Amino acid sequence: MTSNSSTQNTRHRAKTISLFFGQSLLFFLGLISLIYIFVEFFEGNFSFSELSTQEMLFGFLLFSLINYHLTASKEAGLKWTSILYRPLRNIGWYTLIGSLFFLSIPFLALLITKNSIDVDEFILLIGKYDSYLQLMDLIIVLICFYWAIPKTSSIPKQATGEDTATEGLAR
Repeated sequence: MTSNSSTQNTRHRAKTISLFFGQSLLFFLGLISLIYIFVEFFEGNFSFSELSTQEMLFGFLLFSLINYHLTASKEAGLKWTSILYRPLRNIGWYTLIGSLFFLSIPFLALLITKNSIDVDEFILLIGKYDSYLQLMDLIIVLICFYWAIPKTSSIPKQATGEDTATEGLAR
């Protein structure tokens, strides 16, 4: 009996450790990606005059979503660790999947064409669509923050004393 319980205990510890490292990896990938977005915005010098319109719009929308996320998380009673972890985890997933996708493109092209791939042509192709890729990245980061916001159904309702018409019929 002791060997069975020790085996289960070992499995539980291994599962806990692997979950911790996986969640930590997603958190740090998300944090690094978010930092990289802002470093890429300012391109080495901190000047708002060099920001494009889409970067300023992204900054405003991101600030609004962070404010909404903090407000909804506070109303839901989430811990500060969960408030920080949720959006960065989502961005970490996006970074991981996006990196695997972009790393697989040359290999897929190699399988399809069965010829060698000119790396310079591939880099020029990516550079040609750089602004579209940046816009897609910014939109996906905003979506990641939006998905991190606690849903209103998980937030307990406060008693206002007023019933809506559908709530009255449900009773």
